[in-house]
Amino acid sequence: MVFGASMACEMKRLVRMLLSALVALCGGCTLVVSGCAMDGRVVDKETGKPIPGALVIVEWSGAVGGPVQSSRVCFHLEVVPTDANGRYHIPSWSRRPANETEGGFFGVRNVEVTRRTYKAGYEPIDLDPTDPSTMRMSRVVSPSTERLHALSLMGTAGCGAADGSLMREAVIWRGVCDEVRSNPDAKLRQKSFGNRSFVELVNAHLEGITRQLAAERNVAPHSLEPCS
Repeated sequence: MVFGASMACEMKRLVRMLLSALVALCGGCTLVVSGCAMDGRVVDKETGKPIPGALVIVEWSGAVGGPVQSSRVCFHLEVVPTDANGRYHIPSWSRRPANETEGGFFGVRNVEVTRRTYKAGYEPIDLDPTDPSTMRMSRVVSPSTERLHALSLMGTAGCGAADGSLMREAVIWRGVCDEVRSNPDAKLRQKSFGNRSFVELVNAHLEGITRQLAAERNVAPHSLEPCS
């Protein structure tokens, strides 16, 4: 669900979708893919104090394909840090369909927007029930190995490969890399990581980002600085 998005922006988005649908009936294409701005805060659940420097990760996903056979894709990614007061701002965005799947007769539909957070030494907990735009986190108390397994799930599974926003996932893995540098378990190979170390897993994700983006654009991969 989308929390904290302005009603005006939602109405404009619905109008754009309606106009695109009408044009699609005539021209067989979707004209625009878009998302509304969001604002909120990230705070410590126990103290209520703001958490500066937390990453807010927002993913837009929807169904593509025809009514008989369709699949869900994550088509846009935003990753922004909170400011000194724990506040975040996700800018509104709009673009033309990045490929034939997004721009076909049925376009992208049944769109869902999800938000989550990352901060070294913290774990996401929930949304403030009195203000769903406020996301709450707590200090990590789990053992080292459990923390590594939680961090291994921080990726976005190729979200935003078609429009290039997937590159923002690298910011997440950079933060994770910085967090685990002093963790001796991060360099031990484990079966749960495919007989790789956690550091090797992070590097595999970074390499995967460049490969996916290169494949979408039919260009040679551009390497990212590895985690070490």
